Amino acid sequence: MRRKAQERASGAASLIIIIGILVVLYILFLPPKEREELLEGRTPNVPGEDNGGRIPSDFNEVLLLESPGRLENIQTGEIPHPLPSVSLQTVTSSKIIKEVSNIYVKNSVFGKQFKSLEFPINDFENTENVLLSFASSVHNGRLIILLNGKEIFNSYISDSPNPIPLAKDALQQNNVLEFLVSPTGFAFWKSNEMLLENVKITADVSDISGRVASSRFVLGESEKENLEAAEMVFYADCDQSKVGTLSIIINNERVFRGVPACKSMNNPIEISPETLFEGNNEVKFSTNKGNIIIDQIMVTSFLKESVYPSYFFELPDVFFEGAIDEFFEEGVCGVIDGYCPSGCDEDEDKDCCFINNNYWCDLETDNQDDRCVSYVSSENCGRCTSGYEEKNGDPPQACEGECGDDTDGECPDDCSIYYDKDCCFEEENGSYWWCDDFPTTGVRSICEAGISTSECDDCPAGYENSDGDNPDCPPRQRPQSVEFYDFVLSDAYDVILTLRFIDDLEMKQGEVFVNGHTFSFNTRQPEFYRSIGNYVEPGSNGITIVPLSKSLDIVELRVELVET
Repeated sequence: MRRKAQERASGAASLIIIIGILVVLYILFLPPKEREELLEGRTPNVPGEDNGGRIPSDFNEVLLLESPGRLENIQTGEIPHPLPSVSLQTVTSSKIIKEVSNIYVKNSVFGKQFKSLEFPINDFENTENVLLSFASSVHNGRLIILLNGKEIFNSYISDSPNPIPLAKDALQQNNVLEFLVSPTGFAFWKSNEMLLENVKITADVSDISGRVASSRFVLGESEKENLEAAEMVFYADCDQSKVGTLSIIINNERVFRGVPACKSMNNPIEISPETLFEGNNEVKFSTNKGNIIIDQIMVTSFLKESVYPSYFFELPDVFFEGAIDEFFEEGVCGVIDGYCPSGCDEDEDKDCCFINNNYWCDLETDNQDDRCVSYVSSENCGRCTSGYEEKNGDPPQACEGECGDDTDGECPDDCSIYYDKDCCFEEENGSYWWCDDFPTTGVRSICEAGISTSECDDCPAGYENSDGDNPDCPPRQRPQSVEFYDFVLSDAYDVILTLRFIDDLEMKQGEVFVNGHTFSFNTRQPEFYRSIGNYVEPGSNGITIVPLSKSLDIVELRVELVET
């Protein structure tokens, strides 16, 4: 009995030894990070315990992969299309419709000799004041003239009779004049005869080809797609007492018919979006009489608010760690607040850059180290699209007069209103406001037509107009010391955004919005990549790309999670 008990104890011990060996082998073959967590009893400090702090088994390192295609830049809510002046006029001149050297007619008891004269009126509608004229060296009896079979004249004439009007209601497109002379009556031995010389049929003919004029303007693809409404305005230079009816036709659809208001700008004419085409649009102007010069013609497109596609990706909680973030009054790195926090890099903070009298670029450069520089040569000016500047706003000497020089009072050709203060203040639509820093809402807030109360804080340094005045904004307050609990991406990981373009060597400019954070890019390279680890959040994340160049052709948008 005791021997059997000893045998059972020996078997159980062997089983325990085998299980122990298997556990050791399992631990040895675990990945180092998981083996360390198992042995030391640590788990990641993450929000929530629903996944046990473990990376999901179905997790993919490529968080997002899309092909956005072409993104068109619609610069403004209104696109003006100025058209050249047109002149509508009617030129009336006297023309000879028919001319013969002489006509001889005779009437006697021994015989009659009459004469017919055919003549056409080619432009019947625009022919007026038709006259028959002639001289006569022989004129015995009464001259009788029939027009299209109807008698229009029966009288004695002199050597130089007055022209005979041919009434328009008796005329037609093809006409016949018959010339006769009256009979001799009882003096049968006599003869009545007429010799008409230099016979002419004249008329006032109006050339109406000048009553019609046309012009064209072009709508781009994106403009047509986003078109919400359109209108036309013009100035009419004419004589109100003589002007006729003006007709305006766009793409074979009449948009206006009426008598214009002379010597003034006419009321806007509404144009249906369905009337306008992508590409060429033809505008025809015509009038039925009088002379009109149509000047200051402007067709304006009103566009819907530009909506660019957003892309979303998920990032599990397991990759984040909890942290206490605190803002202190001595400043925040990357925020233009007049302070340079300790440990903040000069390429990340404008205030830190100016401590050593360096030059700063408001827009992010291709190479991050080029954003704050101590020296700028003429070859390097183009690295900063918005223009390098010192603390007092002066550009480097090598970049004076270039796009981004806010001190020269000139707006270079093809320079954006968002990159040069002088270009902003050249706008004709009113008093514009300029931000001398990079606004929190992106590049398009640098030059604004108006500043609302809610937009006052968009510019860290405050907006000003061409007179140096500030908009009516509430006093700016320094940030308070705030403490809050946040989740940040673990130091073991980073998230990389990559944009791959069509390699056309054109400048690619745009803004990227990630969960409300904004950064810009400006590159000729076929690829742009950047870390967005500081912008991501647990759960759902959103990305929107807004083009600043004319268009962006993005072949691939990729977001990847990588180990550091």
